[in-house]
Amino acid sequence: MVKNRRPAPKADPLRSEAAARARSVTTWALLLILLVGAALRLAHLTEAPPGLTHDEAAHLQDARRIWEGARPIYLTSGYGREPFYDYVTAPLVGLLGMRVYTGRFSSVVWGLGLIALTYLALRGPLGRSGALGAALLMAVSFWPLSTSRQALRSITMPALFTAAMALIWRGMYTGRASHRSTPRTRTAPYIGAGVLLGLGFYTYMPARAVWAVPVLFWLTLAWTDRSRFRAQWRGVVLMLVVMIAAAAPLLIYLARNPQLEIRVSQLAGPLRAAVGGDPGPLLDRMGEAALMFSHRGDTHWMYNLSGRPLLPLPLAVLFYLGLALALVRLRESGPRLLLLWLLVGIAPALATGLESSSLRAIAAQPAVFGLCALPFGEISRWAGSRPRLLAVGRLSSAVLLLLSVWVAADTVRTYFVTWADRRDVRVAYYAHLAAEAAYLGEEAPAGLVTISTFYPSRPHDPATMEVLRGRVDPNLRWFDGRGALVFPSSKGVRLLIPSAVPLDPALEGLVAAHAIPLGPITLLPTDLVTQVTVLEWDAEAALTAVLARARGPVGICPGGGLPPDPSCRPLSLPVELGGRLALVGYRLLTPTVRPGEEVALVTFWQVHGPAEADLVLFAHLLEDESHVLGQSDRLDAPAWNWHPGDVFAQVHRFPIPVDAPPGRYPLQVGAYQREDGARLPVLVVGRPADDRVLLEPVEVRAP
Repeated sequence: MVKNRRPAPKADPLRSEAAARARSVTTWALLLILLVGAALRLAHLTEAPPGLTHDEAAHLQDARRIWEGARPIYLTSGYGREPFYDYVTAPLVGLLGMRVYTGRFSSVVWGLGLIALTYLALRGPLGRSGALGAALLMAVSFWPLSTSRQALRSITMPALFTAAMALIWRGMYTGRASHRSTPRTRTAPYIGAGVLLGLGFYTYMPARAVWAVPVLFWLTLAWTDRSRFRAQWRGVVLMLVVMIAAAAPLLIYLARNPQLEIRVSQLAGPLRAAVGGDPGPLLDRMGEAALMFSHRGDTHWMYNLSGRPLLPLPLAVLFYLGLALALVRLRESGPRLLLLWLLVGIAPALATGLESSSLRAIAAQPAVFGLCALPFGEISRWAGSRPRLLAVGRLSSAVLLLLSVWVAADTVRTYFVTWADRRDVRVAYYAHLAAEAAYLGEEAPAGLVTISTFYPSRPHDPATMEVLRGRVDPNLRWFDGRGALVFPSSKGVRLLIPSAVPLDPALEGLVAAHAIPLGPITLLPTDLVTQVTVLEWDAEAALTAVLARARGPVGICPGGGLPPDPSCRPLSLPVELGGRLALVGYRLLTPTVRPGEEVALVTFWQVHGPAEADLVLFAHLLEDESHVLGQSDRLDAPAWNWHPGDVFAQVHRFPIPVDAPPGRYPLQVGAYQREDGARLPVLVVGRPADDRVLLEPVEVRAP
């Protein structure tokens, strides 16, 4: 027997037409918001920020390797990081090349996606007007603009998480809350959310905590909506199972290789102290970061005007007003979700302090701007239910629109003028490297180019230069002129010397007599590097002249002895070390010193090719066989950039203790591997004979 069913209510044509009109207006408004956001994010994309950071360069190089076939599950560059951003950027690198624009354009796409997803995720909790307000404020504010214009992995995390939250809301509030809801309605959104949350583990470290937002929100339903709490538990459990399954490969890999996460150990100090019974450091960091939205924000110039609050004053006022309103209406699902989202999203910044907080709190962006828009959404909803007060709703929307125009103008001025031109920002983004890259151009320069730089190791300035020029150039030689100078085996060599990385005085004379000045590269007078001197240098002639004067006695004492031990014997230059390089000469600039003065030594080395291991040169003044009176361990012409036939000079300077007794002290040099300290053997007739070379002794005279 079929029960009589109540006939379905007839559709109201006027109401349906109004709903369709509202949807159309909303769609066009969202598109306009995205267009405004795109205009701000694409403008001067390669000039602001004015250069490129090492982290951005590392992302683009890893994306290129992925495009060429690499399949890393975790990346060791940048103190260890997740690979999702590099995988999604790899097709763009394949299409557009390894360039600054490519990486930043990838971030722009994800930033625009975050704006759209913020609307979708907050449409249920806040209503259409509140969600549109949050998206609009995100589109024009400094904080989301900044995080959307840097080629960094952090931007992918909030986008995936916000998409997951949109699905979770759909899973909890689509259909009836009882157990009679269809399995598909309850299951599919949770599966999708679990996949997105699991993928989030591959984006940025704070993603490992944000899954707590939906779980905590579901738990609060036991207080406000018990029937929905009971009906949704299977979906929440399913979401967690799918999330863990998606994240399992990375979690297992990191569990087996915990040493890879260097950044975790660097930032976890206060947490470890709190667990150990000393909450002071953690409380200090939480205290300084608690008011980052209104009083003092991120102190890192790379991401913010140092100390500038993450919100301008009008938005900060709205944020606290929305926060108070959400607390008053805590029993309602929308405000409660925003509060939980905010708390979990800013937790990483609270634990680590203000520096880089604009990145570490990035998951909270939708919640923060949702709270800013909450008062306007409430006014619109309240006025919309009262026909006589429709004008109040329209006035509220007009105020929000005018406020967004002011915020956009403030953002343009602050970001593109004030921030981008600040000296500290130009230093952080290595503006002088960008100027050098523009000078060299995209094509290979005629002849070899030697460049003095702050950070000549492979992942730093050289990698940044490759991305700035869009190519790998084997004709570049990298060194830090404050300690080294490379002599390429070529006559026509250009030498670039930034004003802040000058040649050591002991090296200046090796260049001046054989160089012709070319036009300098000029930067801003307020920059750290105000100009780059460009020289046309005859490196071969300079090397021939210097080696004629860089001679002196050398020898070995197998077994660790010192002269006049019978085992000691003289050698002739060059002296081979481990088949990697050979000592071809040296100049002891201070054969006699007094206590408290400085020993100055320049050694000259010919290389046989790049070394796989990271090497260090040492120069030790020995008090006896087991005690060092003074030392200098460094290598300012890194081994990764060695080319067969090239020669480099390394300067060693170290002080003599003020209480050193007078006498003649043996001086030894050699090389070792940085990783394990193993010394390269001194080869005599192709066989290891010692692990150091003894040079002319240094005489310490009485004070």
